[in-house]
Amino acid sequence: MKQGIFPIPICLRANGPAAANCLQVLPAGTPIGSVVPLSNVAQQLYLCNLNKIPEPNNLAALQLDFPDFEHCEVSSGDIKIDHSLSSKWNVFYRFENDKIPTVDADGSIGGRSNLPFVNRMESNSPGRTHTLQTTYAASPSLIFEGRYAYGYGAIFTKTVGLLAKDVSG
Repeated sequence: MKQGIFPIPICLRANGPAAANCLQVLPAGTPIGSVVPLSNVAQQLYLCNLNKIPEPNNLAALQLDFPDFEHCEVSSGDIKIDHSLSSKWNVFYRFENDKIPTVDADGSIGGRSNLPFVNRMESNSPGRTHTLQTTYAASPSLIFEGRYAYGYGAIFTKTVGLLAKDVSG
């Protein structure tokens, strides 16, 4: 099976989850490369890591778990400026900038494949906030305070493993 020859028919393309919706079948014993050629990048990845993938005929080794690389690098920066315009009037501005790039060996959203190099995902979660505040003491018993805050955050993900369109398609 590591050579892409399977002992059972494999559905290669379907228009739904049921077996009846299979549009293209790889017959048992037919090399998958004769029907669906792998990209050069996928072939190189496969050949480099072929010995790391357990033999499918050894059930004890076929746990579909594998050692891989996970990476997360958090970067956060804050700037705050305080200023007194007078003895009664103060202002401050604060800016926060966060970046959280990650590399997930088997995806980070949705189901896991537990197969090496298939569902690898890169993500980044940037966030920014701007805060501006002013305080004015009109008298010892009367204080005016105003604050404006703007925040932005997102999660960007991209599949970069063998499942990715850029790699396999």
